[in-house]
Amino acid sequence: MNGDGYADIIVGAEEVEVDVGRAYVYMGGPSGISPTQEPAALTGPDGLPGPGRGGGLFGRSVASAGDVNADGYGDVVVGAYKAGRAYLYRGSALGISPTQAPTKLEGFEDSGTGFGVAVSGAGDVNGDGYADIVVGDDVVDGSSGRAYVFLGGAWGMSGAPQPTALMAGLGAGEQFGARLALAGDVDGDGYDGVLVAAHAAADDNAGRAFVFFGGASGLGSQPLTLMGTPGIPGLFGSAVAGAGDTDGDGYADVLVASPPSGEVYLYPGAAAISSSHAFAPRRTFVAPEDAGTFFGYAVAQSGLTSLSVGASTL
Repeated sequence: MNGDGYADIIVGAEEVEVDVGRAYVYMGGPSGISPTQEPAALTGPDGLPGPGRGGGLFGRSVASAGDVNADGYGDVVVGAYKAGRAYLYRGSALGISPTQAPTKLEGFEDSGTGFGVAVSGAGDVNGDGYADIVVGDDVVDGSSGRAYVFLGGAWGMSGAPQPTALMAGLGAGEQFGARLALAGDVDGDGYDGVLVAAHAAADDNAGRAFVFFGGASGLGSQPLTLMGTPGIPGLFGSAVAGAGDTDGDGYADVLVASPPSGEVYLYPGAAAISSSHAFAPRRTFVAPEDAGTFFGYAVAQSGLTSLSVGASTL
């Protein structure tokens, strides 16, 4: 975030000050993240609901946004779930400043207060050299849900950025957009894609996940559908992540978790994948005996070719 060559960390704390929330930025250095470091504290901008009014849950979701204006500094995005907004903070030589006025991101006029439930960098979906952002809304359209893509540019995302909406044609209550992630270049065409899940979709909450492919005009409207085991209420898509290129074949792979069934699926990228493909996972990770319940509660790429899987007892 400050261009010093060391990776940095952002952590959300949505319940600070009676659910108003904060996000904290920790800077990396030659010795890593110092345990005594005072982080930069980001707070919800003026206008967010405050104590006694439910709070905005600023920090419910946080993510690296990439470099949206290609100035050489990484940016971050923070969701404020109950306020129905997300905020983009830009990096600089001094890092992320708590006093900067962030760019406010919002969905369409009919978007619900669920906008900001999930945020992620989207990579470069249209190949213009600027990083893009994707934001989920799991409340809109009777909780069928949407995701919104905001494109970066030379001036960043200034003013009132106009997003493009992603939808999957799902029914009420299926919560498309509650989980999302950068998928990377899964088909090797030079454009990044995004992964959006609807963990309550289909019969018995079996769940679905969707890969939207990038292109010169941005993300396409015909995603590739990923499914768990039919008929099993595994909430497939409760956690998703880009996996990087785990097998070194030049195509990005993706992870989709089904926590109640204790399984995590790794789907491989390949040339010329399209929405008409039947896409089977290359590998299924199953909870070790001592992992507790909800194996797959969280998943992430932890290195160039490494993966991390979390388990929860909740």
